[in-house]
Formats: sequence, C-alpha cells, structure tokens
Amino acid sequence: MDMGTVKYVAMLSELKISGMQERILARYLKEHFGKTFCPTQTAVGALTNGHADVQTGTKLWTYQGKDIEETVEWWELDLDKAITQRLQRELLSRSTSPCDVVNVQAVVGGDHGDTAFQFGAAVTAKLQSGDEVHFELISSELICRKDTAALIEATILPKLTKGLETISSETLHIYEQTGDNPLVCTFDSPPPEIKDATKIKIKIYSTGDLAYQLMTQGREGMSGAHCMICQLTYKEFNDREKVGKLWTSEELTKVANEVICTRKGEPLMGVKQHPWWPFLKCEHQMVPLLHC
Repeated sequence: MDMGTVKYVAMLSELKISGMQERILARYLKEHFGKTFCPTQTAVGALTNGHADVQTGTKLWTYQGKDIEETVEWWELDLDKAITQRLQRELLSRSTSPCDVVNVQAVVGGDHGDTAFQFGAAVTAKLQSGDEVHFELISSELICRKDTAALIEATILPKLTKGLETISSETLHIYEQTGDNPLVCTFDSPPPEIKDATKIKIKIYSTGDLAYQLMTQGREGMSGAHCMICQLTYKEFNDREKVGKLWTSEELTKVANEVICTRKGEPLMGVKQHPWWPFLKCEHQMVPLLHC
C-alpha cells in the first residue's frame, strides 16, 4: 500500500525533515516498500511550497463502553490559510485580476468513512465573466473507529474553530503586488501602499449527515426525536398545520445555558451543550436530500 502525500508530508513536518534529508529517507523507504511507496517530489512540493503547514497529533482515547485506551492520530491544516493559498494559486493560474472576482462561497462539512473522520471545504469564486473557479480540499483527518463530539473536541476542533471563525468574520482581501507573489489572497489587512484591493466577505455554509450536523449544534444523538431546523418534536411532525419556531445560534446557546446551569446537564429539546460554531448561521446548514 502506498503512503498518501498528505501523510507523508505530515511525517516530514513532525520529524522536521526537508531537503537532502527527505530525499535520503525516501530512498530507503522506496528500497524497502517499493518504488511507488513514497509520493513524487512534485507532489510533495505541492503541499510544502507556499502551502499551509501540516500539523499532526496523537492522543490516548477510551471509547464509551470500553476499558482499554487506544491511540488516535490526526493531521490538520489551518482551514483559512489552506483556502486563501489554494484560491490564490487557482486565480493566478487563470491570470485573473482581483477586480474580476465578484463573490466567494465555501461549503464546509465533515464525515466519517471506514477508518477516519475528514473535514473539508468546497470553494467557489464567481467571476465577472460569469465563469467560476471551483476547488475542494481536505483540511483535517482524524483516524478513529468512531467519531464522537467528545473525541473531535479533544483533537481537531480547536484549529477547525479558529479557521472557521476567521473565514466567517474576517474580510478576504485580493490584490496585486510586485515581487514573487504577484497576486495575494489573505484575511490580513493589505500593506498601506495597496489602494485597490478587492474586499469580499465569504459566504459560508455547512453540510454533512444528520449525526454530524447535530454534533455541531450541541445536540449529539437526538436525530429523529426532534427537528434539526425548528423546535418541533417527532410527534408534532405529522401535524401539517403546526409551524415550529426556527432554531438560531442564539436560541441554541440560550437553551444550552439552561441545560448546563439549571437542569444539571439534562437535555432540553435535544440540546446537551453549547453549539460548536455559534458564529455560523443555522439557516446556512444544508441537509442532504437523502436525509430529508
């Protein structure tokens, strides 16, 4: 089995290996595991030159109902930097001027496959011509048998939250400059000499299966008992005349405070704890059609 590029780069980052040391390590790995075991230098360069740094981590974890600790591993990128750096490369490859960019939206989400939970984003920039620049990326991967809110909170959530909050609250600046990077995409303020930067607020949406989305709302495990979008219960779903009160981040936080402060942790309307990302709008959570 070949070693994936991201895992290989994460290994190099953790070992602080680069240049000639990396090439020597790759030679020995290829001699032992086969010529295709390591990614090519081009692929490695694509994740190390002008790209977000790959961070790795490990943690001993005991799953609910189990007595034995297991080691979980993960790698992660700064989501905001990964998006701006990738967008910068995509726009440069098309010789796009900053003023050509009309708007940018990002659809983020997570899902657990066979062996890992992955979080990623699909980003689309609309241009004045009507064309679109689209790309997808994975910003973190947590190797685990089962994803739970507690496990994600103890591993990849802090960096995810920081990146999402930056994207949600900060302004994206796109501008041209002289030097090695003729076009720049960044959430940082441009230098004083830059007078004509394009400023964009990224529209951010969240998607994923119901189990994942309810985790983000602080309502893990209540799927089916309550509506995800409004405050109707399962028994009230069939009453077509009944209109439920829509959830908002503020309302979820208010109920979570009551659960924690006055109900001693007893869930209310499926709410067990504070939502992960109260800065994201509830109306921007997209439910996959197969889960409707």
